[in-house]
Amino acid sequence: MEPRIFKFGTPYSEMYHSLAATPEDEAFFLHNGVLQLCKRGACVKLAPQRWQDTPSTAIQEHDVVIAFEERIYDAVVEDLQTREPTEDFKAIHVICLD
Repeated sequence: MEPRIFKFGTPYSEMYHSLAATPEDEAFFLHNGVLQLCKRGACVKLAPQRWQDTPSTAIQEHDVVIAFEERIYDAVVEDLQTREPTEDFKAIHVICLD
């Protein structure tokens, strides 16, 4: 089966429908857990976002960041540690649910 590649910002619902377009595709992506990842993501936000592309001014509006995977948690913490603090800099909690 050919890999399915989606750009950041593609809505989870669009990805889900594309991955479940045929009964064979649906069975395959249910078996490997990808459809469940789409459902979980859709419950939290419209589409995947690349954290590193989020401006510091947008990040400072959040008190808590929740990561569902350890590698994402590590990437978020590393990114936060390398950013220059803004004038309105405040603590942010990063939680991993992996």
